[in-house]
Amino acid sequence: EENRVRRRMRPRSAPERTLYGLRCVVVLFLRKLEQRNEHRVLALQEGPTVNELDQANILFASFRGCSATHGGITRETYGPGEDAAHKIFAEVAKIDFGLVTYVDTAHNTWTGSPRGRPVVLGSHLDSVPMGGNFDGAAGVVAGLLVAARLKGKGVQVVALRGEESAWFGECYLGSKALLEGWGPETMARTSRSTGRTL
Repeated sequence: EENRVRRRMRPRSAPERTLYGLRCVVVLFLRKLEQRNEHRVLALQEGPTVNELDQANILFASFRGCSATHGGITRETYGPGEDAAHKIFAEVAKIDFGLVTYVDTAHNTWTGSPRGRPVVLGSHLDSVPMGGNFDGAAGVVAGLLVAARLKGKGVQVVALRGEESAWFGECYLGSKALLEGWGPETMARTSRSTGRTL
C-alpha cells in the first residue's frame, strides 16, 4: 500500500520531475550541512516553499527564453543566449533574494554570502545545440534556492561558463579558468559559429 501511494505521488511531467528533483537536492544539501555541524539549519530541513518553486519555474521559463532555437535549447558558450541567462541569474539573485553578485575574469557569475570558508554550489547555463532546458540550469537554480534560504551563512553559487564542448571544442572552460587558468592553446580556440577566439 505504501509503495502504491509513493508511486501515485511521484511527479509525472518533465517540469514536475525537475521541481521534485530540486526539492530533493535542497533537502539533502541542508541535511548534509547539519551533519557537518558548520551551520545550524534545523528549521530549514523542509523542502522549497511554494514561492521558491514558483521562482524556480519563472527562472526556467526565463532561461528557455534565452535560447536561439525552438523545440530544443541552444545557449552558445559566450554567446548572446548564455550572456542573457547569466544576466537573469544575477538580477534575480540580487533583486529578488538580496544576495551579493559579481563576475570573475572568465565571466562566471557568482552570488551568495561570502563568509569564511564558503560552501560552493552551482552548475552551468550554456547548452549543447538543441539541448534540454534543465541541463545545468537545474543545478544553478537549486543552488540559488539554498543560498537564498541560508543567506549570511557562507553559501555561494556559481553559474559557470562554457561547460559544453560543442562550441569551442573544449569543455569546462569556466571551471578550468578557476582552477588552473587558460593557456595559449585554450585562448586560441575558435567558436564553431562565429570563428572568434576565446
